[in-house]
Amino acid sequence: MNDVFSILAISQLATVALYFGVHHRHLSGQLSLLLSVSMIAFILTGVSAFEDRTAFRFILSGIGSIVPFLLFLVAHSLFQDQEKIRKVDWLLAVFYISMRCIGVPLYNPELENSGFYFAIIFLIPQLIMVYFSILALYSTAQGYRSDLIEGRRQLRVYFIVTVAVILVVRLGNGLLDFSDPFLENWSIFSLTPLPNFIFPAVLFLLSMGLSLFIFRDRDELFDIFSANQKSIGIKAKKTVSDSIETEKIDYSDLVHQIIRLMEEDRLYKRHGLTIAGLASELSIHDHKLRKIINREMKFRNFNQFLNFYRLKEACERLRDTNAPISTIALDVGYSSLSSFNSVFKTEYGNTPTMYREGNQAAIPTDPASNN
Repeated sequence: MNDVFSILAISQLATVALYFGVHHRHLSGQLSLLLSVSMIAFILTGVSAFEDRTAFRFILSGIGSIVPFLLFLVAHSLFQDQEKIRKVDWLLAVFYISMRCIGVPLYNPELENSGFYFAIIFLIPQLIMVYFSILALYSTAQGYRSDLIEGRRQLRVYFIVTVAVILVVRLGNGLLDFSDPFLENWSIFSLTPLPNFIFPAVLFLLSMGLSLFIFRDRDELFDIFSANQKSIGIKAKKTVSDSIETEKIDYSDLVHQIIRLMEEDRLYKRHGLTIAGLASELSIHDHKLRKIINREMKFRNFNQFLNFYRLKEACERLRDTNAPISTIALDVGYSSLSSFNSVFKTEYGNTPTMYREGNQAAIPTDPASNN
């Protein structure tokens, strides 16, 4: 039964891999292709035809073992607009791959302090992969409410279910159980392992669900997997108002109402403003507002939309006034100076202080001001 479900899962994953390889040649698509291949490699390690091919199974196991890291990379590329991966996460990935490629072949359980080496070579790397699985869940769930792309919101739900099920099944099937005497008395999650066919069966169902999603919403999926759009900041060639005049607009009246609320009423200054709050001001459903801001105004998430207006005013005040940066940050709608600094540096590549020093004209100093 294990081989049957393995073949079914491999066939579905191969279809998914072929789709991404042909139709999505940008980063998110290629990472999804690598993820499908990695899952195929992992499934093949459990196929009876490869039981006696130790070297080949070791290679397949190495490729398949990076599934959690690839899940994280896919989640990050799809759902984290413009966010960079932290250096510590890259270092953990390098450590894991090093232990798989170098540590595992050299490990000898008969050596003195084999328990210590086992923890370094096997246990810690496995915990790192659990960490990346959890990080993939966090990266996917974060920003769900502010996401303006309805299809991507649905994909987030599917992705969360997929990662959660894979994590639970792997833990339940002895993820941290190894054939080493050091762990015989305290192996984790291995007292009641699940049948071997459960994991390929789960992957078959999940990949079949993704295939149905692909063929049902191919056009929308193309937009979701396209390269992340740059936020429309002060450096853009044209403003949001300009884009409305030059593009064919289906919701021109509503778009102009949105712009009036932002540019004249300065609603973006309201702390904690949400998509539902703005929709209430316009007396429309938040689903419709998401569609308008995304398709007509070209923003991918609501925070990006708010940051456009907040940073625009912040830059003007940094250039034209001596107001304290903390005051500017709170006035334009940020809840703290640290969050303002983080968003500003992500958008412009330097801090508000550096921006002010490089762009501020000579302004009479106000003795009451404090930079």
